[in-house]
Amino acid sequence: MGLISPYGNLKGFATSRPPLMVFTLCLTAFAVTTFSLAYFIRHAENIPNFDIRSDWAGFLKYLSDLDLCVIVDENARIAGNTSHMVVDTEAGDGYGNVSIAVLASLSLVQHLNSLHNLSIISGALAIGEWDPLCGPDVPPGTFLNVSLNLPANLSQGQEVCVTFSGPRALLPVTRSPPVCTPAPLPVNGATAKLSGRSRAPDALGERFEDDWCEDGAIMRMDYRSNPELAVILTINDRSLINLHLMHTSYFLFVMAMTVVCYALIKGKPKQKIMHIEKVTLDP
Repeated sequence: MGLISPYGNLKGFATSRPPLMVFTLCLTAFAVTTFSLAYFIRHAENIPNFDIRSDWAGFLKYLSDLDLCVIVDENARIAGNTSHMVVDTEAGDGYGNVSIAVLASLSLVQHLNSLHNLSIISGALAIGEWDPLCGPDVPPGTFLNVSLNLPANLSQGQEVCVTFSGPRALLPVTRSPPVCTPAPLPVNGATAKLSGRSRAPDALGERFEDDWCEDGAIMRMDYRSNPELAVILTINDRSLINLHLMHTSYFLFVMAMTVVCYALIKGKPKQKIMHIEKVTLDP
């Protein structure tokens, strides 16, 4: 009888209180779901992060909307056959470098006679106009160093190796970034300095002919989208999400078990017997 009584109580509780039973089943389902999500978040590595303030796709789109001024640096020449260029940046824990291979089409708005002799273009681009990127951790006036190797043929879209150097907060984390290696540079190649400004009319107003890039060439880069540049959750983000999901699942399990224990003890409510007194009618 000791084993039959709890089962009978649970069965009677379920038949007498259907709404409460449905609520208990929903709590159990939610608890199992949150626990499964916590397990998935903990063991999965390449989880896209959709709640982001900056990503490579948005940043490359921002760069596509810039006019880039290329000015040949006569004082900087490439001596020997080297495969990289050192960017002057203060080293520290807050800075990082990343090289990605992006397919970009280069177009010259204003030609420069010595542009065909260039091998490396480098410079610092202001990111203050990109509002989603500028958070509380990024001080105003922050620049991102950019360096790239020019392809042999500027009229065709080729893979250009672009190296970004700047605060780590501005360099999104990707699951498997398409890392590239700068091509070997020709002996005695030339380098150029790079600066940029937005060509959006609502950013700087209508501009007429000016001398912003009088001694250089205005270049535009059209970046192609790449699914491999999707931003993923970091280890800290995954740990925090897993912690919240586990706490939620434990809370839901406790609520569901509380209702089940109450049903095992209480059982089906007893029916009240109503006594109706018979009243005799006067003749």
